[in-house]
Amino acid sequence: MHKPALVLALVTGVAAASPPAHACGGLFCDNGPQPMPVDQTGENILFVMTGGTVEAHIQIQYQGEAERFSWVIPVTAVPEFSVGSQLLFNELLRYSVPRYQTFLNPDSCGVNLNPGWGGTGGTASEDVLAPNSRGGETGPVVVSKKQVGAFDITVLSTGSAAELMTWLSANNYVQLPGTEQIVTQYVAENHLFAAVKLVNGAGVDEIHPLVMKYAGNLPCVPLKLTAVAAQQDMGVRTFFLGDGRVVPRHYKHLEVNPVRIDWVNNAQNYREVLSNAANDPVAGGQAFVTEYAGPLGNNGATFFNESAFYSAAWDGLVFVTLPVEQVVDVLAGQGLVDCLSNSSGECTYNHPLVQGLLNQYLPVPSGMDEVSFYGALRRNAAQINRAAWDGAAFSVDLDTRVVQPGVHARDLTRTNTYLTRLFTLISPEEMTVD
Repeated sequence: MHKPALVLALVTGVAAASPPAHACGGLFCDNGPQPMPVDQTGENILFVMTGGTVEAHIQIQYQGEAERFSWVIPVTAVPEFSVGSQLLFNELLRYSVPRYQTFLNPDSCGVNLNPGWGGTGGTASEDVLAPNSRGGETGPVVVSKKQVGAFDITVLSTGSAAELMTWLSANNYVQLPGTEQIVTQYVAENHLFAAVKLVNGAGVDEIHPLVMKYAGNLPCVPLKLTAVAAQQDMGVRTFFLGDGRVVPRHYKHLEVNPVRIDWVNNAQNYREVLSNAANDPVAGGQAFVTEYAGPLGNNGATFFNESAFYSAAWDGLVFVTLPVEQVVDVLAGQGLVDCLSNSSGECTYNHPLVQGLLNQYLPVPSGMDEVSFYGALRRNAAQINRAAWDGAAFSVDLDTRVVQPGVHARDLTRTNTYLTRLFTLISPEEMTVD
């Protein structure tokens, strides 16, 4: 019997990760501690383990055309899908970033490494279940189909990798060389496959984290199938929320050697030091370092900030009957947008999905910028594309993609107060074990 697990891979012709950025840290005497700059490149996943279930929150990073976004996720059973919170990832990254501190005494300046030891979000359409039979037709069985936020998700059961690849090709899923060979391994282990695409008309600015909840207590970090779209020394960062510390099971555990850190130049060689340690013959390219393990609350001089990803002022229901001229004013009152204090022609959005929703339901007229239009929406009433406005649909999308993920993130971090952060740099040829 296979343990419940999650394995995912982005199957696309365009690189999924952002261009690499180098972490740095450290400071001179009597100035610390200071965190390294927050690095959001690579793959970030949050696991929450409670009551015999695992929630995997997957931050999706993608650059390219919306039509070419496609994603295949082997799973052992049909998960519960929901929308995740990008703002929660931002806060976890900020709070747990490694810190380097130096101390000055009358005789010397010493060095000390302080790495900081120490419900479902969103609504979605109902599953549309297909009979567990091919009905005389060839091809994978459609086990379920649903829309979750900006994604269309189809869960498939198949008897062969070739059958699945044919279905993906027929449904315009981009495939990369080597995918079929790896998929064959999961077919042999009786995995199902969740195929994910953006809904028709959705832009890349609507991409959001995806939450998958399934029975089990052993989260599985995705690597084998990720190799088909991975870059050399790709960053893989995993967060775990629960009641205690998590350590790697199939990978070795590293400790960064502080002597090799370039303190004079603010530890700009952090990734190099970590990469060399992971590529040591003992580790063999398969090892994680613990960058933080401890309770949420106070990490040195940094406090975990719930208001960074949740606000009681957020309310989607008010927009159902709200006159369209008042939409931006109400969003501003909820702290989600500011178009009045910026003279650059761009509004400030305090949630990454609000701009996409506004552009969809209240498109800016040709010849105007966001500030001049949204900043004076009442005065621009005659310019509003009223055919595009749907208060009920906007209300549902705002609630599903902004409000409920924030509520769920609040609940998770209040009830699961111990955080572990693991990180590695790994290349495709090293991604042989999940």
